[in-house]
Amino acid sequence: MTIGENIRQLREASQLTQAKLAEKLGVTEQAASKWENGNNSPDAGIIPRIASLFQVSTDRLFGFRLGSYDAEIAKIIGEADKLPSSKDAVADLMQRVDFLAAALISYPNSDKLKMHLAWYYSMAARNVDDNAGYANKATQLCHEVLDTSKDTSIRDEAHFMLSRIYCATQQPEKALAELDKITTGNDYQQAIARATILFEASDYSALQKHVEKALWECYLAMSMSHFLHCNALSNQGKYAEAIAQFDLHDKILSLFDSGGGNLGLFGKMNCQLQRAFALKNLGKKSDCTKAIEIFVSLGERAKTVASHKLSDLNKYFPTLAGEEYVDGHMKAAEIDVFVATFKGKFDDFLS
Repeated sequence: MTIGENIRQLREASQLTQAKLAEKLGVTEQAASKWENGNNSPDAGIIPRIASLFQVSTDRLFGFRLGSYDAEIAKIIGEADKLPSSKDAVADLMQRVDFLAAALISYPNSDKLKMHLAWYYSMAARNVDDNAGYANKATQLCHEVLDTSKDTSIRDEAHFMLSRIYCATQQPEKALAELDKITTGNDYQQAIARATILFEASDYSALQKHVEKALWECYLAMSMSHFLHCNALSNQGKYAEAIAQFDLHDKILSLFDSGGGNLGLFGKMNCQLQRAFALKNLGKKSDCTKAIEIFVSLGERAKTVASHKLSDLNKYFPTLAGEEYVDGHMKAAEIDVFVATFKGKFDDFLS
């Protein structure tokens, strides 16, 4: 196929009209029509722009590589990662850098290839004497991706890579700024990255606050989502599995008990209550009695809690002094009614 035929095929696959293609490339519609009809060929200077628009290699435009562009890039990245290893880790790393850098010449518009090469450049910056040179190359590739890509996941990858590079080069403010630009991805990875940046910057006060916040949010996410899972098992009649999970749930709720046992009291009450219902359904009277006794004793303790501020409930969260932990706390009289109401549901079974 001629270059004109390939341009037409790629244009149609991208659902572009000739007029829209011409507009995007800054040429006349007549010029685009002549390319596709074989009456003329694009100037050499515009070919990289055409390849960039369609996210293909220049080879693909000329018909030399007709396979899937993404498949070609995936194959190159896979080959780079699987290059033979030796006892010289630095030499192996540089072999991968050279391999990907050569591939980028043939595929200059591949964001995935740029990010993979940026990652290896960042590794070289940590392991080779010429640290600044490789860090700068990685940074440049990330900025190229951010300048051209509209893919959110790729852009987030570039921001994350820049945060790592800035952290390694002792630029914590820039590193944190890049993390804040990430819109998707794994929260735990971002939490670890932020902690690393603050640690490397010796900003121990900010690190403490960040860690406490991360622990607290993790505790809330685990306890609330796991409780739903436990109840789902009971709702399906899987009472033995539910009891095992309620035992685990109690351990989750008690993670910070050494810092103060009043954290999550109502969660612990609900855990024992639902556990008791599961035990009742299995006819385990003795274990059910113990669960109800714990439920009642937790209710008595809940009546003594004067403050629901997180820093008052538990010594492990001093920097979160202004945060209130609302897990259903009630006044003493309301707790008495709550306990009596649900305890009464077991009277016949336990008598």
